[in-house]
Formats: sequence, C-alpha cells, structure tokens
Amino acid sequence: MQNTASIYRKHFFTRTLTAIMMAAAMLVPMTGCNSDPESGSQASSASNSVVLQAETVAIPLAQLQENDYKVSVPITITGHSGFTAVNFGILFDERIAPLNGKKSGILTDIEVLSADALNEDLHFYWTSLLSNPDTITGETPVCQQEGEFWNVTFQLPEDAAAGDVFAVEIPVDGIGRESASVVQGESVTPVCMNGEIQVTE
Repeated sequence: MQNTASIYRKHFFTRTLTAIMMAAAMLVPMTGCNSDPESGSQASSASNSVVLQAETVAIPLAQLQENDYKVSVPITITGHSGFTAVNFGILFDERIAPLNGKKSGILTDIEVLSADALNEDLHFYWTSLLSNPDTITGETPVCQQEGEFWNVTFQLPEDAAAGDVFAVEIPVDGIGRESASVVQGESVTPVCMNGEIQVTE
C-alpha cells in the first residue's frame, strides 16, 4: 500500500502538472502534424522541424561505480524558432529508475515552472515546462538558443556491467498523457530522437 507521503506527492505532481499544461495550452492552438517515415516519429509542418533528443551517454564502469551507479542524461532541443513551453515524456529501460530532472544548459538563466510525473508500471517519466511570466511586465521569456535544456538523472542497478545498454526513449505519444509538444509561437509536435546509457570498460 502507498503511504500518505507517497499519495500526497502523486496528487501534488498531478495537480501541478495539469496546471502547467493548461497554461501552456492557453498560449496557442495546436497545429497539424505530418509523419516522418524515416524516423517513425511525427514532425511539424514547419520547414525546419523541432527536434527533441535524449542524448546517448557512455560511461566507464569504474566511473559508474564512483557515481554510486547514477548517470545523468541530457535532453536537447534544436530546430525551433524560440520556445516558451515544452511537454515530453521519457520511456526508460525497466532496469533503471529516474531520480530527478532539472533544467540545464540553455535554460539555466531562465525561470521556469516545471512538474513531473512517474508511472512506474509503464516505466514512463513525464515532464512539463513553462517559462515563468515576469511578475511586473507579464511577458513570458522566450528561449532562443538550441542545445541541452533538461537533464534527467537515472539510478542504474548495482549489477550493471561493461557492455550493458539501457534504453532512454522520447516517444511522440504521451503514453496516457498528451503528445510531446513545443510551444514556439504555436504549439508543434517535435521529431523525437532516442538515446541510451552505455556502460563501457
């Protein structure tokens, strides 16, 4: 059975996540999407498709052990025209577990509202981000840069060995939630690229 703290966290994340996603949705309407036959993902109809990617991280076993079997995976964004909100999920290998997610790289100096939710049964971790409007002007900061914007730390099993590979995927569909989206003046569905954690000698 879930304890009181666990139930509270679940309800808190659900309420916060819903509020952020509703705020992001009110910014602009959704646009149509085309499927990308090569990647199997959906891409926006914009000429320069927005791409969300979970990077592949290779870590030597000795370093993994020094890090207490924790590994951080960068999430990057490219091809956008300036974004104010991002919603996406990570489908992860059942042998690993997400510990936390935090803004990084191009979002370091931008204040954002964020919420996440974890479905342990489906091995799915969902994140919703929204630039925090200025309290004085009411304007929402727009991130114009490309690169790493989020970082998720995973706990690997202590029996991980050199040669092991753990999948870290960003599906276009939300697996029970809304599809991945990026708000860049209008809300578009990005091309989603998968990564993995590789344990090396």
